[in-house]
Amino acid sequence: MFDLRKEVPSLELCKRLKELGYPQERAGWHWVLTKENDKEQWALKYYCTYEDIPYWAIHIKAPTYRELGKWFSWLLQNNCVECKDKETENV
Repeated sequence: MFDLRKEVPSLELCKRLKELGYPQERAGWHWVLTKENDKEQWALKYYCTYEDIPYWAIHIKAPTYRELGKWFSWLLQNNCVECKDKETENV
């Protein structure tokens, strides 16, 4: 059985990815703040296009691990990330 929570990062990790600059203006899975019975909670929702997300919605992109792999690869290829090995840092 398909378990979505194994395909996308946790809400906390998605918040951190957003802080680090992960693009938010994309279709796909998003953590969306919902309100049911006067109780706010985060829920995963899928949007076919970015324009489908209500303008008033509080949301955070929840990339799949495949999307993350592509993004990390792009960052490294474009020298957007400085990788350091702690053992060779002082060499």
